[in-house]
Amino acid sequence: MALSGTGKEHFVRWLTLFRMTAIEVFGVDGAGPALLVANRIASSLQLGFFGEIQVAV
Repeated sequence: MALSGTGKEHFVRWLTLFRMTAIEVFGVDGAGPALLVANRIASSLQLGFFGEIQVAV
């Protein structure tokens, strides 16, 4: 939580890269479980940083 300068654009970028990589590695059908975990992590991080979810996951 001590990282200054972290904003919603970083979460958008992280989720986009993660989704693309998960689909590339596991395929469209197999990426679902990894994407579910990534969305939970993103939501948790956003709550910790901002006190609310600012980026749709």
